[in-house]
Amino acid sequence: MRLRTILSLIYILFALLLSSGTRAEALSSKEELLHAEFELAQKPQIYFMLNLRDKKIYFKARGIILKEIPVEDVKFWGDLLAATPYTMAKKSSFSTPVRDTINPNIEEAEKEEKKDPKEKFQLKALELSDMPVSYTLSLDDNVFISVKPGEKGMIAGLYSAANALNWYVSRPLYTIWNTIKKRPYTAIHLRLKKEDAQSLYWSFVEGGKIIIY
Repeated sequence: MRLRTILSLIYILFALLLSSGTRAEALSSKEELLHAEFELAQKPQIYFMLNLRDKKIYFKARGIILKEIPVEDVKFWGDLLAATPYTMAKKSSFSTPVRDTINPNIEEAEKEEKKDPKEKFQLKALELSDMPVSYTLSLDDNVFISVKPGEKGMIAGLYSAANALNWYVSRPLYTIWNTIKKRPYTAIHLRLKKEDAQSLYWSFVEGGKIIIY
């Protein structure tokens, strides 16, 4: 009886210590997150926060949420990320939007206008609908975020299955390669609605900041 009581007390004490350590770790992570966002909130530009657990992306400025978009699915591979601002270095897409070029040759432009006065040069502005829905965001510290649209249908389902197969085959190879190069490697795959994917591409510019947690 005494042995059972002693064992019970040891178990309770161990559980309390473990719980205390977990709470301390959670508080530390929360403190890091608050410190990271406080750093970005001091500046006037828009920044982003990706909540992997709750599957949310927040567009924020001065600590205020400007827009919130849901993430339909998340895949994570690689090293755990610290709650620190990451900087986007590049956006990559097979269908990168291209702006119209302006002809600096005034004489040539006037000749073209004289040929057909009704047809004057008009500069087409890029709109949200011109943005790609599938792309990759390359961040510092070798962190990559790939974005795909969450479309329905048989063809879309086959395409999604092919992407999933490619994900689980290629990620280990990338990990091995970066391990050989002694570099960290983290890959995050997000599936968003078409309009949300375009909105993120439109808003997240090179040099922009994002916190991932």
